[in-house]
Amino acid sequence: MSLSGQKQIGIGMTVGMTSHGGDSASWGRHGLGLLHNTKIAYGLNATYSINDTWGLRLQYRGTEIQGDDSDFVDKAEWAPQLVKRDFMYRSQISEFAILVEYKLSQLFSSNNDKSILASHSRFYPFVTGGIAYAIINDDENMRDWGDPPSFRMSDVLLDQSTGSVGGIQFPVGLGFRYELTDFLHTDLFYNFRLPISDYLDGISESANPDKNDAYQICGVNIGIRFNTEGNDRDNDGVSDSEDECPDRAGSKLLFGCPDQDNDGIMDDYDNCPNEFGLAKNFGCPEKAKDGKTNRSD
Repeated sequence: MSLSGQKQIGIGMTVGMTSHGGDSASWGRHGLGLLHNTKIAYGLNATYSINDTWGLRLQYRGTEIQGDDSDFVDKAEWAPQLVKRDFMYRSQISEFAILVEYKLSQLFSSNNDKSILASHSRFYPFVTGGIAYAIINDDENMRDWGDPPSFRMSDVLLDQSTGSVGGIQFPVGLGFRYELTDFLHTDLFYNFRLPISDYLDGISESANPDKNDAYQICGVNIGIRFNTEGNDRDNDGVSDSEDECPDRAGSKLLFGCPDQDNDGIMDDYDNCPNEFGLAKNFGCPEKAKDGKTNRSD
C-alpha cells in the first residue's frame, strides 16, 4: 500500500545551502572547491499528489550569491589576473517555481516486490524538473568594479547598465524521501539550474561572456500532508488508508480487493476468479466423481 497515494495536498519548509558558478566565483574552478563560498538557502513549498507516481509542486526559494576576486590571492595561477581586476558582488535571489515530481521507485518495483524501493516503502527516490522565475537584487554596498584597464571600460559600462538579471530558470533535481509517519515526511535533495544566462552576477562582457552563470541548491525539506481521511480513488467505499487494492474497486470484507465471483476469495488468490468456488479448491468449484462440475456444493 502506497503512503504517497493516500494524501492529496501538503506543505513543506526547506533549509540548505547554495553555491554558484559566475564570473568571479565558480564551483570547482579556478582552484576553488565545490563547497567554497556556499550560502544559506531557505524556502517553502506546496504539493499536490496526482497519483502514486506523479506530483506537482509550487515552491519559493531564497538565497544569495557572492563573489570576490580577492579570494584568489593565494591561487598562483589566477591571482595575477583576477586580484588585479578586483571585482566584487553580492546579490539576493528570490525564486518562484512550478515543478513536476516523479517517484522513481515505480521503475524498480512490481506488485510483489518487498524491497526498500517498492511502491509501498517508506523510503524512495524521486526526480523533479520544471520552470522558475528568479528575481535578483544587488547589494550596492558589496558591488565593486575594481580598477579595470582602459580597453575594458566599455565592457564594464555595458555590464553596469545591464545589471544582475534573473528571469526564467529551469530547475532539475534528484531527491530521497522518507515517510516518518502517515502525515510527516523528510526529503534530502539536490537541484541545479540550467545555465541559460550570463548576468546572474551582473558581470559578463567585462569578464567571460562565453560562459553562462548558474546556481545549485542542496538541503533538507520537511513536509506535512493533509486530507488523509476519506480518500477513495477506486470509489469502493474503503478509504485508501485501509484499502489493500486502492486502484481496483473491491469488497469491504476483503480489505478493498475485488472478488468477481463473490465466493469470498479475492481475485488475486482465486484460481477461478470467474467461477464461484471453495477455499479448499483455491476458489474453484467442487467436482463430482464423474469429473463434472458440481455446483450444488
